[in-house]
Amino acid sequence: MSYVEYNHLLFEISQRLDQLNQHGHLLFMCRGRVASRPEDIPDALSLFRELEEQDNLAIDQVELLTELLKGVGEWSLFQKVRKFEDKRKEYKELLKQISRALDESNQLQQLISVCTARETLEENERNTQTARIFFEKLERRGLFEFGRLDFLKGILSETERQDLVKKVQDFEKRRIDEDEFERRKAQAGSIVAAARVVSGREEHNNLAIDRVELLKELLKEVEEWSLFQKVRKFENKRKEYKELLEQISRALDESNQLQQLIAVCTERETLEENERKTQTARILLEKLERRRLFEFSRLDFLKGILSGIERQDLVKKVQDFEKRRIDEDEFERRKAQAGSIVAAARVVGGRVIGGELKLF
Repeated sequence: MSYVEYNHLLFEISQRLDQLNQHGHLLFMCRGRVASRPEDIPDALSLFRELEEQDNLAIDQVELLTELLKGVGEWSLFQKVRKFEDKRKEYKELLKQISRALDESNQLQQLISVCTARETLEENERNTQTARIFFEKLERRGLFEFGRLDFLKGILSETERQDLVKKVQDFEKRRIDEDEFERRKAQAGSIVAAARVVSGREEHNNLAIDRVELLKELLKEVEEWSLFQKVRKFENKRKEYKELLEQISRALDESNQLQQLIAVCTERETLEENERKTQTARILLEKLERRRLFEFSRLDFLKGILSGIERQDLVKKVQDFEKRRIDEDEFERRKAQAGSIVAAARVVGGRVIGGELKLF
């Protein structure tokens, strides 16, 4: 992890600690580790600066920071610091392996010459006795760091140490893969949280599946286009279903069949008082749907009560809707199968290897 990320982490933590209003607690935990008077350390960021000045906090020395976070119960930030620490240790181990290899092969002077051709080195850098110390000095100057290793790869390449260049490349790939995993995990958490809000489970424990705008916006923001398309398809199907119910309820209200409908429903299910006193067919159907007596993919109850009041025309509407849904689902299934077959054919055909078609 770079110095920029380290500074960002300290700033983020300081903001949160200031919100907790536990400054006195933090100062007390740091007794003996700061030289300034408490009144001269007004906030967490000032405390961190003081700890750095007293050599109690640094990019490769964050143990005290983790202890402070444990002390105030900030476990999410504690985990962030631990991850930072682990990545930083892996990075330092990489530099240690590279510097050891260069020292063992007596390539320090060659390395210094290569660097001098690229950058103006200070005298104390040119007079460095080991590759490890030399790298530490270059890193402090910002010539390379955790997320910017092109300079390091360049000087290693010019010293003809492709084996060490490969080590750096492998390290970069691991870091990219792990960062991508963390990014997707965070996205998944955000999507789940948004889905809970959209579904209304955090509000009334009801499944409000007609509100997916927030979920779509989130998916667009994180560029999860395949999931976005799935939500769009769900939304379109849901709208068609709601339109079907709207047409049915309108037809029943226009023909004054609400009471007849309630009577038929009562024969099949025990209706609550507020359901029996419903004033429109639309509201009654909404209430029955909330009770899961029928829903998008289970419409037998709805067809049954419509048949019970001799509205075969409306039963036919429901059947037509079901058929369209079945046909569209089958089309999507076959399209997905076709995509899988094409992908498999590309792998078998060798198109993913070298860009050539190798069938045998």
